[in-house]
Amino acid sequence: MKQQWIALSAISLVLAACGGSSGSGGDTDPDYSNLRSGDSRAAALHLSEAEDQFGQYLKNGMRLQIRIPADGHGNGNGPANGNGNGSEQAPVAEGDFDDAGGGSRSGNFSTTNVHVEGVDEADRIKYDGEHLFIASRPTPWRVMGQEDSLFEGQGIRILATDPAGAATQEVARYDFADDHHLRDLYLHAEAGVTRDVITLGHRYGYHPMSGGGMTDAMMIEPAVMPYESGSVGSVQVRAIDVTEPTQPHTDWRLELDGALEQSRRVDNILYLVTRYTPYVDGLIYYPQTSDELRANEQLIADTPVQSLLPRYRTDGGDWQPLVTSERCYLPEERDPNDGFAHLVTIAAIDLNTRELVSSACLNTRVDGFHASATSLYLGASVYAQSEPPRTLIHKFTLDEGDIEYRGTGDVRGALGWRALSFRMNEYQGDLRVVTSESVFPNSGGATDDSDDDAVRPDNGNGNGDDATVSPGGGGWDMIHRLYVLREQTDSNRLQVVSQLPNDDRPARIGKPREDIFAVRFTGDRGFLVTFEQIDPLYVLDLSNPEDPRIAGELEVPGFSTYLHPIGENYLLGIGQDVEMQEMWGWPAGVKVELYDISALGESEDPDAVFEPGVVDTFVIGSSGSTSPALYDLRGFNMLQVSDDQLRFTLPIDVAQNWSWQHSGLYLFEINDFVGEGASMRQAGAMIAEKSSGSVSWGSGYGYEARSRMHDDTVFFLYGDRVWSAFWDSPEGAQGPE
Repeated sequence: MKQQWIALSAISLVLAACGGSSGSGGDTDPDYSNLRSGDSRAAALHLSEAEDQFGQYLKNGMRLQIRIPADGHGNGNGPANGNGNGSEQAPVAEGDFDDAGGGSRSGNFSTTNVHVEGVDEADRIKYDGEHLFIASRPTPWRVMGQEDSLFEGQGIRILATDPAGAATQEVARYDFADDHHLRDLYLHAEAGVTRDVITLGHRYGYHPMSGGGMTDAMMIEPAVMPYESGSVGSVQVRAIDVTEPTQPHTDWRLELDGALEQSRRVDNILYLVTRYTPYVDGLIYYPQTSDELRANEQLIADTPVQSLLPRYRTDGGDWQPLVTSERCYLPEERDPNDGFAHLVTIAAIDLNTRELVSSACLNTRVDGFHASATSLYLGASVYAQSEPPRTLIHKFTLDEGDIEYRGTGDVRGALGWRALSFRMNEYQGDLRVVTSESVFPNSGGATDDSDDDAVRPDNGNGNGDDATVSPGGGGWDMIHRLYVLREQTDSNRLQVVSQLPNDDRPARIGKPREDIFAVRFTGDRGFLVTFEQIDPLYVLDLSNPEDPRIAGELEVPGFSTYLHPIGENYLLGIGQDVEMQEMWGWPAGVKVELYDISALGESEDPDAVFEPGVVDTFVIGSSGSTSPALYDLRGFNMLQVSDDQLRFTLPIDVAQNWSWQHSGLYLFEINDFVGEGASMRQAGAMIAEKSSGSVSWGSGYGYEARSRMHDDTVFFLYGDRVWSAFWDSPEGAQGPE
């Protein structure tokens, strides 16, 4: 039932949270025993009606971080925010290639592989058909005592390309040794000509605790910050003017408090999703005495709410509020003892005008993300004691920078931990989402049909929240579900209009105990790969969003972690082969497999389940082999070269029985994929590094290797160096450049 808030003064709210103590430095210890984390509530969002409501919820979250638990040890994490401006080094331009201006050269070339067409994603390499722009950065491992050299040598390399000669040449290098670690790039064009390289950088830091602290130089930089570790430091957006590629220079900088979670670019609007945890100078995050606890309470109570919110500034100027409490969303259902300290902020930046055009924040848990050209979905899996997990999904519309909350959906199960962005997909206004739930003997978790929350609508079949799904084998199991949600125009709700399995279609997704390794939606189809010992591939027919069904199923050895549609009739799977040892399967070589799904819809029986065919399979290496494409779609690159032929590339670190052999770029092509009779062939490899008598381990650059194609030429980025080769003769690669 929705909590009816009573208008209270700010001081009475503090009294409620502290069990009657105002925290004014008296003899009574603040009592936080009734506080609870608001992240366990399954609720829609709304804007706070008053600053004191938002402030109370946020400050209660801070109190939860610094309370003294029963064992006497603090459970807080004391993040700090810092700033800084780095120096810029003049670029060095050289070479005699034609670099008279950025732009798009004629010809057919590949760009960054993305989740959704029309929604660009940041990457460490960008290509406009004329120049390769590369984020050059030092190793992400930070070593104590080397703080001064953490950012030396980071910047962008600009290489002019010559597809006709399969060559590149560096025309400029632009270094900026500031205190933000360079992450990834975007390109910003006007009238078809590249104007700017947009760099994303971040800086993490932790405030020293009482009794010892942790400095920024002691941290290992994560790719995406985990939910509970807090968000500190800042994010930097830098626009580097490359209209004259030999003379790049910084035109504009934007700095935001927080840690970068995700980003997307739609036309000229850059969207940033950041995470921020408030910090109060002087707060003791590991209080050991009553005096320290009272001092903490005094600081929290006296701190203005706005000073707990993230800020931004441009070009090193004055700090301004990134958001205000009036633009922060709270759970609709909460009570005065609830609290949550972490903020997730959505910011829209117009790259044409170089200004922040809108922002909003969520004072709630977020651990999943999906963006279409018009919508942003933020998901969070909620776990409550003795209840099955649930996933909340908050929808925001994106309209040329305007950010508007539209509603929240609530479905059973969790998003899992693999490829969360692929588990959600928007199509014709509906959201499709796949969740997973672990169930145990006698838990009753997978057979609970109750629906006790107004946010959880009936699934349309009259049976409440979920159709019954029985655990397989009488023991531990994994239950997977597909939901289709639709925005309701008369309320802030995403209504479940259908799900699988259901009473009419009870067939389970995945065999007993199999986890989901890959999900891909394309149009009115969906594809899922589950795995324990074999690789079942499921084809979902989503043409009727109110009655989805399993339309195809195939069991093959190994598993795929990335799926890519090839025209209407084929599906490409990238994953790993498996070596069976007793009851377990162990990952072996990198597996590339092409499936024939053309039989979907051919049967006159609307409920028929077909078996996809395997067209061709290649396995590269054996145990120990890996590829960045297994966990990062940007490691996969594809180019359609004719109506009926396409090429794709995979960076692979090849090993034999766990012994590294070489690292290189493997080339493949698919022919005749429009009709029937498609085929796939391996077209060779560009080897960048290999084992020898004196080198038995690779440099480790393969984890973020990338490639681009232009007509009949391939460019391979390994580390910060580029190799170039003609498609038909990859063994003759030139480089490194």
